[in-house]
Amino acid sequence: MVIEDCFCYPDKWRRTVRRDSNNKESMLFVVNGDKHWARSAGKKVQEMPLPRANMRKPAILAILDQLAGLQESQQEIVVGAEEKVAGKILIPLTVTAGHRQSTTYFDRATGLIAKEIKNYLPDVHSPPETWKNERRVESETTYGDYKDFDGVTLPTRMVVSQAGKAVLDISVVQVEFPATFDAHAFDKPEDE
Repeated sequence: MVIEDCFCYPDKWRRTVRRDSNNKESMLFVVNGDKHWARSAGKKVQEMPLPRANMRKPAILAILDQLAGLQESQQEIVVGAEEKVAGKILIPLTVTAGHRQSTTYFDRATGLIAKEIKNYLPDVHSPPETWKNERRVESETTYGDYKDFDGVTLPTRMVVSQAGKAVLDISVVQVEFPATFDAHAFDKPEDE
């Protein structure tokens, strides 16, 4: 599988997914401001509701964006005690905002993100007074095998688990940063 992401911050994103050996597009998602379009397996382009902010970019970038916005008054931030995990000393930083809570663990030796645990409600549109009674979902993502790509250190292995079971295991084999991209990359896609 090849996933190609293109970003123009703060509100433009394009993801192309290619799954078969002939490199043919199997899915396309485009976000441009308040518009979101999707096309799957050659079907017609459909306008879609905007994805959650953290779904618009790779997980590691979403975490960094979240950490950059920690000064929002409605967020509670707690730095926890160091934990030793698999021979590494990790420092947890927990952010609670409304119905969501996430803890990002930083490797003390490198400063890189080792894992993230998210605890959230499946129905984010429910009223705040019901949040204590709803069943929460916990998701854990571990990041590893960091490598340097044109001066940017990124993880090349990500494993997502829910309820203690791995549900997604990603190995990144190549990262490229093109100097330019098509000026119309974020326009509404045409039907094939």
